[in-house]
Amino acid sequence: MRGTSSFAVEHYLPKEHFPHLTTDYSNLFYCCNACNSFKGDWYPSDVALHAGQFYPNPCDHVMFSHMRFKGAVVEPTSVAGEFAVKSLDLNEAEAVKYREFVLDNIELWCAQIAELERRRGLLAERLQAGRISRVDHDSYMALIDEEVAKANRHLSRFEGR
Repeated sequence: MRGTSSFAVEHYLPKEHFPHLTTDYSNLFYCCNACNSFKGDWYPSDVALHAGQFYPNPCDHVMFSHMRFKGAVVEPTSVAGEFAVKSLDLNEAEAVKYREFVLDNIELWCAQIAELERRRGLLAERLQAGRISRVDHDSYMALIDEEVAKANRHLSRFEGR
């Protein structure tokens, strides 16, 4: 199933056609297994290349010139982008659902962090107004720090860091 499948190393220039680049770092990309299998050892002919039918390389091309996200959907912005979206089936239902899940979780963790920061501010105000002791303030702040760290760890995972 796409979206939850494992990932692999993709050879941008297929090793079948470019064996000398099999272990060249600049030719290796992190890729889901579905896209890797869709692309396979395909490489554009001169005719396809002239027609703009190629897979944009994120190191050599400005990706927004070829495709961009509108929410969880990949929208092509060039012939190459249209070719990639269609041939890699980038908007397959499960892939879109998975991206929606990731985006929703990023939004939730960002909201959680914002709420924790708001609480941090309230605690500082209460301490300054003398409505809470330094010991209680520090104790609550330590709990908030733990929750912020946890939220940031989860956020990092969803952002792919």
